[in-house]
Amino acid sequence: QEEIPHGVAVVVHSWDEDDDKAVIGADIICDKEGHKSIIIGAHGQMLKKIGTEARLDIEKLLQKRVNLNLFVKVRNNWKNNLAILQEIGYNDTDIK
Repeated sequence: QEEIPHGVAVVVHSWDEDDDKAVIGADIICDKEGHKSIIIGAHGQMLKKIGTEARLDIEKLLQKRVNLNLFVKVRNNWKNNLAILQEIGYNDTDIK
């Protein structure tokens, strides 16, 4: 019910899968330290909610158990930094 700040990206950095389960590691990239606090929430409750809902959606898609490991990272002004945009998977045609 609460909103996640604008300027957030998710980067999957690891994905290991077998017949029974998938283990996925992802970084939630945000612009500001204050955004990180909002995403994590009091006592980690917002991050837990985000992770649970994402994990359930991925489990439906993959039809198997999923272990989702999320990390929140601050990358100041990442939306305007070409090197960071390329690092998280955007290419020159996406950026223009």
